[in-house]
Amino acid sequence: MVLNADEAKDMRVEVADARFTLLHGYSGAQGGTTVARGGLDCTVSWPRGSLAALAGQTVRFRIHLKKEGDATPRLYALYLI
Repeated sequence: MVLNADEAKDMRVEVADARFTLLHGYSGAQGGTTVARGGLDCTVSWPRGSLAALAGQTVRFRIHLKKEGDATPRLYALYLI
């Protein structure tokens, strides 16, 4: 998964099922995080390595943006690759 975002550093991504129930193993401390400052391809790193185990399931993504100082985080797109 990659994000197209500004001020993306420390954005967090969690995965929920179709009913918005967060999935164990893909939320909280096990959620995805970014380290890139921003751009078209900010990679989301997952403690489990990938989202491949969720293939074929209906899921929803919860994105947490963190504002620090004068930075204004913005999310433009999320790509599953």
